[in-house]
Amino acid sequence: MRRVDDFLTGNGRRPIGWDEILEGGLTPGATVMSWRGMAGGFAAAMAGHDVVMSPTSHCYFDHAESQNPGEPESIGGYLPLPMVYGFEPVSAGSPA
Repeated sequence: MRRVDDFLTGNGRRPIGWDEILEGGLTPGATVMSWRGMAGGFAAAMAGHDVVMSPTSHCYFDHAESQNPGEPESIGGYLPLPMVYGFEPVSAGSPA
């Protein structure tokens, strides 16, 4: 990650990565996209990083919107639109 960070910052860019980048140690300017739940995003925010909350439970649109027989085939499971709209990425336990 350090080599990627050096290349990106050397070219005026910032690294952004899925929450797996937490496992290798984040570089100072890295942004985390938390897809495996909210915990990775909270951890990154507590460490001072920008975060994009994108958990599969609410933000992956390769899931079916309904359980109707005519619904197109989807890769994921079932994710109804009210659940997407109800997603609150900043909860009471979120770091400021």
